[in-house]
Amino acid sequence: MGVDANVGWMQRQERDVLLGMAALVAPLVSSLYEAVNSPRYHVMTVALMVIAVGTHATLIVRGQYVVAALRAKARRPRKSPV
Repeated sequence: MGVDANVGWMQRQERDVLLGMAALVAPLVSSLYEAVNSPRYHVMTVALMVIAVGTHATLIVRGQYVVAALRAKARRPRKSPV
C-alpha cells in the first residue's frame, strides 16, 4: 500500500535482544535464588510478559500510523498521467 510501517517500541530486533538476554541470565538467576530441583526461570517469564505487552503496544501504534498515513495519502490530489 506504499506505507512504511517501521514504527513502534518492540520491533523484531528488540524482541530478539530481550529474549536472548533473558535466556542467558535466567539460568544464572535461577541457580542463585530458586530451588535446584525445579527451577521456574522467573526472568524468562517476565521477559516474555514484557515482549507480549510491548508487541501489542507496537501493534496499536503501528495500526494507528498506517491508518493515518493512508488517510493522508487519500487526501492528496492525484497527478494526471499526461
